[in-house]
Amino acid sequence: MAERLSAPTDPGSSNADAPLELTMPAELRRIGKEKRLIVAALVPKTNPDAALIKAVVRAHQWFEMLKNRTVESITEIAKAEGLPRTYVSSVIPFALLAPDITSAVLEGTQPIDLSLDRLINAKLPLDWAEQRSVLGFK
Repeated sequence: MAERLSAPTDPGSSNADAPLELTMPAELRRIGKEKRLIVAALVPKTNPDAALIKAVVRAHQWFEMLKNRTVESITEIAKAEGLPRTYVSSVIPFALLAPDITSAVLEGTQPIDLSLDRLINAKLPLDWAEQRSVLGFK
């Protein structure tokens, strides 16, 4: 690989030992509790997050159950699923995400720093344009 990166130089040239400088777009982003250097050329086109996908799918299922009166309450869903009520109540609002945000999550094309933890802790506005802004969609 070093051969591919080294610039052709004239052995008699004074800059034969000059360091090779590579320039590429990158940014430092907080992802969860850590910071990562995101190099644009290396960002995957899809980044499926199984936990995030599962939560969005569950949110839609649970919301439908409440809407159709299949269950009477969030507490009933939590008992049936064997989950804490607080988790269920934190996830159900995902059913109200803008359709393009939901599609991006399901396709794995959401912003790289959008995790389940971030989504649960975000104060999600009902306005879809505001959701896009809060969650880092451009």
